[in-house]
Amino acid sequence: MSLSGEYISEDEALFESDEAVRGESPYLVSPEETRTAPERIHDDSLLLADLLDHLDADDPASLDTEALTDLYVLLSDVQRGADRVRATAKTSLLDRLGADQRLHGRFGTIRRTTCERRRAKDDETVLDTLDEHGIPHEWVLGVDPDKLDVVLAVTEIEEEEVYDVDEQVYIQKTDVAEDEKFSRLRGLADRLDEIDEQGLRDELTEFERRLDEVLSAD
Repeated sequence: MSLSGEYISEDEALFESDEAVRGESPYLVSPEETRTAPERIHDDSLLLADLLDHLDADDPASLDTEALTDLYVLLSDVQRGADRVRATAKTSLLDRLGADQRLHGRFGTIRRTTCERRRAKDDETVLDTLDEHGIPHEWVLGVDPDKLDVVLAVTEIEEEEVYDVDEQVYIQKTDVAEDEKFSRLRGLADRLDEIDEQGLRDELTEFERRLDEVLSAD
């Protein structure tokens, strides 16, 4: 019975689920959860554009706390979503770009470039190579931060004695109200439909007016 959509299990007891009463499965995925990454960035960008239309983002200090929080969350969501979509686009573009080749689009130009990131080989290989060239190990050996942290944990040495500490304060997004965002999107979609319908009615009215003018001229 616990596998049935008609019941839910809680603390080893079975209850009839509200979703089952309405004829819905509690395991159905909600519409907002089924969106693809491009759909999510589209929706978040639409919400951000709507918010920017109603806020003075050039003067964040003038915004109330709730509006400023919403602005930060949406900017973060758009940035994160755009980075994911950009990564997939990059993979496809690399297959089409030759070395130092450029591609031009309506909005800009891209070029294939190559950069190198180095990381040291294992300690044994490095030290053996130094020995072969008569170079003292001390020239490359330094303080191991992991081992230094162990020393700090088991001795009375203060952190300030061996570390220069720079404190950075930043804002961390801890939660996103996806249901609220999706509800707002539905409201925007309804508004756009209303605008489109009004525009269509205006076009039809104008067409009828021109048609009447033509008929009356005959």
